[in-house]
Parts: sequence; C-alpha cells; structure tokens
Amino acid sequence: MNQWLEWGIPIIECLQNLGALFQTPMEFFSFLGTEYFYLIIMPALLWCFDAGLGIRVGLILMASANINGTLKLVFGLPRPYWVSTKVHALAAESSFGFPSGHSQNAASLWGRLAMGLKRRWLRWGCLAVILLISLSRLFLAVHFPLDVLGGWLIGCLLVWVSLDADEPVRRFFSGRPAWQGILILLAVSVALIVAGLSAASFAEMNGLPQAWIDAAAAAAPDADPINPFDINGIISSAAVLFGLGSGAVLLAKGKGFNSKGEWMHRAARYGVGLVGLIILYFGLRLILPQGETILAQWMRFLRYALVGFWVTYLAPMVFRALKIG
Repeated sequence: MNQWLEWGIPIIECLQNLGALFQTPMEFFSFLGTEYFYLIIMPALLWCFDAGLGIRVGLILMASANINGTLKLVFGLPRPYWVSTKVHALAAESSFGFPSGHSQNAASLWGRLAMGLKRRWLRWGCLAVILLISLSRLFLAVHFPLDVLGGWLIGCLLVWVSLDADEPVRRFFSGRPAWQGILILLAVSVALIVAGLSAASFAEMNGLPQAWIDAAAAAAPDADPINPFDINGIISSAAVLFGLGSGAVLLAKGKGFNSKGEWMHRAARYGVGLVGLIILYFGLRLILPQGETILAQWMRFLRYALVGFWVTYLAPMVFRALKIG
C-alpha cells in the first residue's frame, strides 16, 4: 500500500469501531455531497433567495467537480477498501480516490456560500456541513484522510480564486455581446473535456492493478465493477458549467431576475422550476442514447447543458411569464 495512504487506515478503523449506530447518519451526510442532492436542492438558492450568489455557487461547484474528476485520473490512487481488508466497504465507488470529490466540492460550494452570507451562525453551519460530509467519507471507507485533506486544500483554493476573479470575470463578460460570451464558455467546456480525456488516456496507460479489482469486488460484491477511467462525470460537469454560464450571460443581458418576493411566489418558483428540471434530467435520459459511443457522449453533454441552462435562464423566463418572478 502507498505509504502516503497507509497511515489513514487506523483512523478509518477507529471511526468504524464507533458502531453501526453511526452508519445511517454518515450515509445521510454523504448524500449531501451527491449529484441528486445538488440537483434538487441547490437551484432553490438561485430561484428563491439570491440569484447572483446562486449562479456563483453553481459555477464553482461545476468547476470543482470537473477539476476533481481530472485530478483523480492524474493521481490514480486507490480507495481504502481496494487495498485493505481491515476496513469495511459501507459504500462503493468506481473512480480513483484522491482527491475526495465530496470533500472538495463541499469545501468549494459551502465555502463559497459561507463567503456570501452575513450571519455568523450560518457560516458556522456551512463549516459544519463541510466537516460532516468529509467525515462520512472516512467512516464509509471510500476515502483515506489524505484524500479528504487534498479535497479541502483544492476546494479552499477554488474559493479563493473565485472571490478574487469574481469582479474581473463579470466585467469581461458584460463588456462583450452575449454570443461571444457563450462561445467562450463553450470553448472552456470543450477544453475541460479534452483535459479529462487526456488524463484518462494517461491513467489507462498506467493500468489498474488486478489486486485492486479483486479486493474491491470482494469487499463490495453487490456493486458494479470499478471503472476509474470513466469520464462521464467530467463531461457532465463541463456541460452543466456551459449551460449555467450561458444562461447567466443571457440573464445579465436581459432584464435580470428577482429571486425575492412573497413566500408563496418563492414556493411556486421552486415547484415549477423543479418540475422542469426533472423533465430535462430524467426525461431526456429516457429518450437520448446512452453508453460509451461518441454520439451518446455528445447527447450527454447536450442533456446536462440544457439542465444548467434551465436553472439560470429558461426557468426564470418561465417564472416571469407566470408572474411569479
């Protein structure tokens, strides 16, 4: 086992020795770092509370997710239950372990959100969520402590960069026609996918130890075989980034969107917006081709881009037409 990872095994053992009583809470906190949670809950920030902050948080989350997927392929490090029989696989993951995506995305999202909140207790709440999500990944034995520390470091770095670049980026896009801004965002998204493809090719050349495959299968026999070279997550995050950014550009060029108002209107916006989101996310998955073909991957890009575009532009336009936003 890698000496940089081995020291974390006793920590995971100690956490798991706390008992099965903690498993359900840890699974819940782990869920707070999943795609489904972000998909269902996070748009509420943009639609119902603060549109500007919601857009910023969404963009940093997608950037973090994309960078994390590429870095996992670059480092190619295992998860605890792939290499040690001393820990129990209370969850299963197919990708490489370092850095922890849950920890990095939590630090990016909740960290950026905390920077936009004025009340101290809310900021402390964001910090608690980051810690609990990260702790859950150790308890479930899907990450080493080093993975979590790396995720925190990269997530905090992304928050710092986003805060520093926020105003220059806003001026950059506001000073250009919308079509130019959208083309720039498309170029950035394609570049991120190319970087991910390159990292995947590099990782595949290094290969995957058979011992990792066997240990993962033995520890989690009901899970799908591990496939750390899959780039679907990289494509999805790049696509949502493009959709969110394009919608934000068009929204800024138009009349904008007021996320405030009566609570009945906010609730109506969330309900209408969520219905549209579910239709695009799940409905298009049923009718568009799936798999690893080039056509299926581009259709995946289209689907996720439309999801992002709905959140930042199409849904607000529907709200305005219904006179609830």
